[in-house]
Amino acid sequence: MKVLIVGVKNWHGRWTESTLEGFAKISYADVFFYKEESRNILIRGRNFLRKNKQLDKFYSQMFSNGNDLVSLVKKIHYDLVLILKAGDMEEEILFEVRKHVPILANWWVDDPFNQDANLDLYKYYDYFFVFDSYYIPELKKLGLENAVWLPCAFNPSNYFPGEANSKYATDLAFVGSYFPPREELFSYLKNEKLDISIWGPGWENAPLQNFFKKYPKSLKGSNLPNAEAANLYRSAKICLNLNHSHSKIDGINQRMLEIIASGGFQLCDYRDGFSAIFEDSKEIAYFKDSSDIPELVDFYLENEEKRKSIIQKGMKKVVRDHSFEARARSVLRIIQE
Repeated sequence: MKVLIVGVKNWHGRWTESTLEGFAKISYADVFFYKEESRNILIRGRNFLRKNKQLDKFYSQMFSNGNDLVSLVKKIHYDLVLILKAGDMEEEILFEVRKHVPILANWWVDDPFNQDANLDLYKYYDYFFVFDSYYIPELKKLGLENAVWLPCAFNPSNYFPGEANSKYATDLAFVGSYFPPREELFSYLKNEKLDISIWGPGWENAPLQNFFKKYPKSLKGSNLPNAEAANLYRSAKICLNLNHSHSKIDGINQRMLEIIASGGFQLCDYRDGFSAIFEDSKEIAYFKDSSDIPELVDFYLENEEKRKSIIQKGMKKVVRDHSFEARARSVLRIIQE
């Protein structure tokens, strides 16, 4: 089967590139980047301006490579074109692409009704894969009968177990940008002996003055590359994880899988569907309220063997069930049924 992956270059942990890698292990696969995310100041400036719909429309008319995508699917007869989100893709381009491929699908890894979405585009898709099953009933009301749950995945080329790195040794680690809901992760901590490592942009301006007085060395940096994140996950005694509000039932985030795959122990917020994916206290540890975090941190810091057991069982499952290759196999199985 010939598969074309369409997405944004360098987007959120190289999701497009990792999806390509997963499909390439089991089928012929190509990639088409319709847009690029980057730390390059010129590209970031351009993408910021594109948030204005009028400027985005002008940019699309001047520089869109959508016609290149149409030319590609005309030239190479793909069996499946899988588009990753792309709520900002021009409808006329999607209309043309649909004419030339037998199966057109989308994989959406957050709320498919949020500000990034364009519901007018959904009618073109034969299959709509979404990261949380919560959204499936509403998608079906739009006529998407083939709306299917497909959770996030991890890339084993980047996240795998290894030796702990003393550079990242810490009691409690968190990786991620600052958002107000994430303040609660640290609001209840009182044990001043804890060594805490926070990596991500925006935390230096977070209104957590009392916390930073108590833990003045907790801020480690605004950027942690993927390769180094894996080192941190396996070197920290406990990794904190908080899912976005877009996750309602079973929409696990990518970080959940990456921590486990790296050989890290994880304390993660809970949704009703999570325990069917990773079992609490056996493959992961969950907290149902941020006020529970201090007690759970103390318990697991004192119980190293319990942490090791959870790590081993979690790694076994994540490698078996949650790689990008596993997701690719699920997609091909579903469309071939």
